[in-house]
Amino acid sequence: MKAQNYLLMLLLFLLLASTLTVTEAYGSSTTYTWYFCSSTHTVHGLTAYRLNETNTDTDEIVNQELSGNVTVTYGIRVWKRDSSGTEQEITSGSPVATFSVTPNSYGFKNSTWQPTSVDVCNETIVVRIYIKPENGAWQTLAVFSTNPLFPSLPKKLSTATWNITYRYSALYSSATNKTTAGITFGDSANQMKIENITFTDLNPYEQIMHWLNQGNFIKALETPFTYQSSILVTTNFLYSSMLLMCCVTLYNRYKNVNIILLLFVLFGGTGGVLTAIMPAAGLWISWLIFVLGLGGLLYRLFKTT
Repeated sequence: MKAQNYLLMLLLFLLLASTLTVTEAYGSSTTYTWYFCSSTHTVHGLTAYRLNETNTDTDEIVNQELSGNVTVTYGIRVWKRDSSGTEQEITSGSPVATFSVTPNSYGFKNSTWQPTSVDVCNETIVVRIYIKPENGAWQTLAVFSTNPLFPSLPKKLSTATWNITYRYSALYSSATNKTTAGITFGDSANQMKIENITFTDLNPYEQIMHWLNQGNFIKALETPFTYQSSILVTTNFLYSSMLLMCCVTLYNRYKNVNIILLLFVLFGGTGGVLTAIMPAAGLWISWLIFVLGLGGLLYRLFKTT
């Protein structure tokens, strides 16, 4: 009987340890700077210049000729692109981070844009640079793409404001009556870049919804029990061990998996139904009641065996 009591105490300790840490399992973010590189690559069916954390060593000049002695406006549009080549625009359908320059000017310009929040998983971020002559239409100047981002675990693009640095030129020729407008990028002297690109971890509910939106029902079911804690890596081991012991005990007692499935649905880690519907103020009380109730159940099971 003493051995059973000691085992029961150990089970309660493990359960309490897991529940005290699992609700702090998300929230970290990572900020990047992406450079407009002179090298190209083909990814997800799109050939584009690289958008990369490391810049290249050689510069690249991309120009377009515009009729007349005109003011030129620059801007960007942003998409995410999946492995099938399908693109979803993150901007609102027209260029953002815009600025205008008069002919016979060149240099650096800084502009900003606040993105909307989107999930990214094994997708590329595609940035297209546009120019527009005075009283004219927008034209694509150059296309840039990242490598596939976060291939196994989705992250969320934050709404933190991007800081975009352009290296532009707009030169008018009276001989041809054309304005040559373009960008120079790819080396240390001509650094075009985007700063403060921030991605954050998805919380368990967001991960579940992401996998459901992708049609991956199995991943959605797995998420509550495989979610990686950024605070305590051993949390999942403790929690999984508790679930294993509870499930084995319940199956040996009832010889039925239905009660085990109910246990998973109700208490499925940080994505369980109980955690989703319980207000934050009452969450600790609910877990304490769960600990006491499960302890009583296990005690009765051990006592009758």
